[in-house]
Amino acid sequence: MDTYPKILEIDEVNIDNTGQGYNDGDTIICPGAEMDPIIADGRIIGVNLKKTGIYIDYPDITINTDTGAGASITVTLKTRDPDSDLLPADMIEVIDCVGKNIYTVES
Repeated sequence: MDTYPKILEIDEVNIDNTGQGYNDGDTIICPGAEMDPIIADGRIIGVNLKKTGIYIDYPDITINTDTGAGASITVTLKTRDPDSDLLPADMIEVIDCVGKNIYTVES
């Protein structure tokens, strides 16, 4: 059986709680993705997803606001087709360095 690393991207953006007190100019921060909140009557009612981002784990999502509170946004991830065009600038490399350095020089 052939295996390959899974590449994930955002499939859907879900508004779990609209919150209140949000204003035009508030932003959503999700590393690797670009999204803007859709605000009506101070509540986040949707998200305009401009760029999905590429992940190996669930991304942290932060709402940048001075006045709003209570909104909750989650994303659903899907596996990206490994044969699709993936730009090198969109790739994330993770290096896990665990353990002692066994290449020490004694004098």
